[in-house]
Amino acid sequence: MASEQSITVALSGRAYEVRVGEEILGDVGAEAVARDLGGQCAILTDENVEALHLDVVVESLHAAGVVTHVIVLPPG
Repeated sequence: MASEQSITVALSGRAYEVRVGEEILGDVGAEAVARDLGGQCAILTDENVEALHLDVVVESLHAAGVVTHVIVLPPG
């Protein structure tokens, strides 16, 4: 079982949850659907993170029926 922690980020007038853990990126598609975030998303990342994590995130979103739009920037 993956180790995971939820952190609430409180802002003026709203808050959101951030999940931190190991082996949880494959859940992003199911989480998006469960939270009714819509059928599309944009992913903005850099080349370093792309090489390490993008494939698993995109595959999870596609498996959940979410259309993805990816923008990859140079690092820095």
